[in-house]
Amino acid sequence: MSAYLGPQIGIDALGRTVFQGAIYDPMTTRTVTAGQVDPATGLTAAADATIRDPFPGNIIPSNRFDRVTKNVLPLFPEPSLPGILSNFGSQAIKINRVNGWGTKIDHALTDDHKLFGSFVWSRLSTPGESAFPGR
Repeated sequence: MSAYLGPQIGIDALGRTVFQGAIYDPMTTRTVTAGQVDPATGLTAAADATIRDPFPGNIIPSNRFDRVTKNVLPLFPEPSLPGILSNFGSQAIKINRVNGWGTKIDHALTDDHKLFGSFVWSRLSTPGESAFPGR
């Protein structure tokens, strides 16, 4: 979205403003020659350069995504935080299960000879749930 464009960082060979975060269309790559009119924009080039046109509104049209991308994108959750970077926050739920048991055996062989033994078994598991819903 154009709201995510940063500050101006320069101008291109056609005199157009270049903004930080702008997304350019790779299918519009072309070479312009200083003093010549660019047929795509009607602007006169100030220098020899290879240029691209930005996507309108800084949004890549959905018809430019391949089939795999179209199927994978719905699996990602919507942003939960503002901004275009690090904009998804979640607290995965941790489940802590503790299973344990023990046994002790005492036996008096005689008044002076005694026998004992013990065994303790324990299991601890802390699986974390995915931060992505439904996963």
